[in-house]
Amino acid sequence: MRRILAITLFLLLGAAIGLSQRAASAGNSSGNSGQNTVANSGDQNAIGQMLIQREQESWARRKAGDASYFQKNIPGDFKGTQADGTKLSQGDLVSHTRSSPMSDYNLSNFNVAFPSADTAVVTYNADYRLVSEDGLPLHQKRQITSRWVRRDGDWANVDNVFKKIQ
Repeated sequence: MRRILAITLFLLLGAAIGLSQRAASAGNSSGNSGQNTVANSGDQNAIGQMLIQREQESWARRKAGDASYFQKNIPGDFKGTQADGTKLSQGDLVSHTRSSPMSDYNLSNFNVAFPSADTAVVTYNADYRLVSEDGLPLHQKRQITSRWVRRDGDWANVDNVFKKIQ
């Protein structure tokens, strides 16, 4: 009797596992040829590292005063928001790079999230020193959130928000 009960339980368990795997594979192949709507974790890791490098590059170019970098690499529809609520365009980034020199910066605590396959959100902290357009030395600490979208096979930084860190 115990033997029959054990065999029955074993068969039921196997059937349940088989049905759950079939349901999972049917859910993944519903009209998208087996592709996930969000990139797999290996792709996300590589894309995330590339976006972090692009953020780091933009700070290095900002410190170097390379306004042409922002003309070439930031899309015309870019929208930024400074900690005081001031809105920034691509043209504003170019202008600030030319007229407000940065002397030092430190970036830390990077994190990348993927709300969809074509959208990434990069967050990090920035501690930097610059001279305002009025000639005043400033030391600022900000948490930065940058939204990147995939356009024509490449990633573009379309907006960012700076929040003051106390």
